[in-house]
Amino acid sequence: MKQKKTPPFSFRIKRWWQGYEWPVIIGLGVAAIIIGCFGFNKHLGPNSDHSVAGILYRVLQLFFVDSGFLDGIDPPVGWEINVARFLAPFTLTYTAFQALAVIFAEQIKTLRLLRLKDHAIICGLGGKGQLIAKQFLEAGIKVIIIEQDDENDFVRQLREEGAIVFFGDATDSGLLMKVRVHTANYLICVCGDDGINTEIAVRAQKLCEQKKSGQLKCITHIVDPKLCELLENYEKKTSGACTFSLDFFNIYERGAKALLTEHPATGNILIVGFGRMGSELLFTIAGSTESKTDIAHPMQISVIDRDAKNKIRSWCMRYPQFSNACHIHAINMDVTTCDYEKATFLFNDEGKCIINKIYICFDDDSFGLTAALKLHHHLEGKHVPIIVRMNHDFGLANLLHSKESAGFENLYAFGLLERTCRLERILSDES
Repeated sequence: MKQKKTPPFSFRIKRWWQGYEWPVIIGLGVAAIIIGCFGFNKHLGPNSDHSVAGILYRVLQLFFVDSGFLDGIDPPVGWEINVARFLAPFTLTYTAFQALAVIFAEQIKTLRLLRLKDHAIICGLGGKGQLIAKQFLEAGIKVIIIEQDDENDFVRQLREEGAIVFFGDATDSGLLMKVRVHTANYLICVCGDDGINTEIAVRAQKLCEQKKSGQLKCITHIVDPKLCELLENYEKKTSGACTFSLDFFNIYERGAKALLTEHPATGNILIVGFGRMGSELLFTIAGSTESKTDIAHPMQISVIDRDAKNKIRSWCMRYPQFSNACHIHAINMDVTTCDYEKATFLFNDEGKCIINKIYICFDDDSFGLTAALKLHHHLEGKHVPIIVRMNHDFGLANLLHSKESAGFENLYAFGLLERTCRLERILSDES
């Protein structure tokens, strides 16, 4: 299991302060009032004609530095009053500054952008965007994020690390101008929709006609290869200057190649889950076996999905060139049912295991791990590797990385985002 780096002491203090900031400030304000009341009562003495309300009024005056709170008070005053006279205005001033920062947050962000250049703009703050943003920040590059969801869980974390976040529609040319796309070095489009990523790239290309120097490197995540081709043709026809360059990446395509490099497809294969990752995995396996296929004995690939037959039929229509590369057996099955848990598809009529390798390809980590575990106990002693596609190499993946997990040696985690969203690979357009 990989050991996590211990964050610097200053970072831990900052995180602690952000978590307990207002309880501490409120506590200091209350402490100033209590200490002040005690101090004035002690200084004025028990025979004083000052009422409780009068003492409290004097204490409240401490929050305003030059308020005449010592009128009628003979020096010297005790330490309690001196502590309260500094603590009270500090809490009030801090609160006022924080309130102003919230009120003028947008104006402050706009001022920070006035002279900003050579920065990176990331459109979409999902798993891909968050990971890429962190790498830019670690490299010392200023980051601006455009995100539609103002309740996104990653926003606070990246703001703490120095990113500027704007909420809005990244296809809005006005917003792209506001974040100074014409002075940026990088534009990373990683929204969850190919069409939105394409539209952002097209609008940015038009805005970069105003770019006076340098080049905006636009890197767009697109899954549909036909859309990639269309966008490439558009860029070639419309880009006369060298102020804009367009590249594409597909984490599922890259992930499938990386997965098969680490865990090559051999023998009879089972793919569980036929979404984008499962489809790319089948495409990569079929492509790698096409040239060396024995037509009499093609590779046997079983696919389990709730709608496997329709999905495989559609896949075969898109890629007819692989019709002889492998024999695909589609099994309509929900992995939450008893039929899947019985796992009869792993064995022939004689009870012999007919599967040599299993790839679990669900988007949800816990769902994928559960699906893997349901098959694992049927394969004890059979040495059939089960590879679980996960979003990250940490969290649940640590359970599989751990060598202390006796009895689970044939279970492997494959962190998709760590393999496909490394900044050096994206910027170099390495597939």
